[in-house]
Amino acid sequence: MVSLKRRLEELRWSVDNVYNPGQRAFKKAIEKFADVVEKSSDACLFAFVRHGVELQGEHFFLPADFELEEKYRTENLLLQDVKEKAVAFSYLEECIKAVRDKPSASQVSVFVLDCCRESISARVGSTSRTLSSFPQRGRQPVQASTTVVN
Repeated sequence: MVSLKRRLEELRWSVDNVYNPGQRAFKKAIEKFADVVEKSSDACLFAFVRHGVELQGEHFFLPADFELEEKYRTENLLLQDVKEKAVAFSYLEECIKAVRDKPSASQVSVFVLDCCRESISARVGSTSRTLSSFPQRGRQPVQASTTVVN
C-alpha cells in the first residue's frame, strides 16, 4: 500500500493513508472519504488492502482490532459477532450513496478492494471450522452500483 500511496502522491493526488485502523477509526476514515467525495470535483480513490469475509451473502472488512470468540453455538451467532466487530461493505456503500448525487460530488469514485476472504478460524457447536467452510454457493462477488464509461 505504501507504494500505491507514493505513486499517487507523485501524480499529485491528495492521499490520506490510514494504516491498520481499528473498527472505529476505519468507520471514521470511510466517513471522511465520503466527505471528500461530496466536496471534490476530481476523481476519488478508495483502496482497502486487508482481510475481509463473506457470511450469508454479506461482505465485511476486518479491521485491525477484529477478533472472534473461541466457540459459537450457531452460524447466526457467528454472523452477529462479525456484524458487531467488523465493518460491513454496505456501510461504505451507504456513505457514498448519501453524497454522490449532490452537485459538488465527485463524478468518478474508484474502489480498490484487495481482501483475502479465507480461513478465519471459528468454532460452531463442537466442530472446528473456518468461515469459508460454511455451506455457501461459493464466494459471491461484491456488487456495487457502478457506471462504466468506455
